[in-house]
Amino acid sequence: MTCNRSVKDRWGLFKDVLHRLETKYVPMKKVYYSNGKTMWLSHKALKSVKYRHKVFRKYKDATHPACKNANLRASKAVHQTRRAFEYELASKIKDDKKSFFAYARCKAKSRATVKPLVGPDGTEVQNPAQITKLFKKTVLISLHNRKQDGSTSSSYNIHR
Repeated sequence: MTCNRSVKDRWGLFKDVLHRLETKYVPMKKVYYSNGKTMWLSHKALKSVKYRHKVFRKYKDATHPACKNANLRASKAVHQTRRAFEYELASKIKDDKKSFFAYARCKAKSRATVKPLVGPDGTEVQNPAQITKLFKKTVLISLHNRKQDGSTSSSYNIHR
């Protein structure tokens, strides 16, 4: 049975069973694309963009007057629609913060990441036992020292 196995073996067995059950019974999220339209693009602006593509396919020359006119109309429609959407988001920020910050997060150029834990010698710590040891040394000892004399001293960097 499992009584004479070590804790690591039991944990590995539990993890494998859990992973198998997850892959068998938990459905994968399906991503649905809605005809290339972004959340802020209105129907009118989408029609003008499709018309611009249609005109360009017909003439195959961006300098043709019909292409220039269609491009100008589509650009104006997209600009106005985006501006109206952002104004509406900003005006409803008190009531609907989630939508505002979701839109702001998707417009960001970079993602926030967590830096790895670095030991006193400058090497990255990846072993869970070492991470626990460093945590105890830095946080718990510094809390103990803070209670005693009010100062904190640590030679470990949490991030680079």
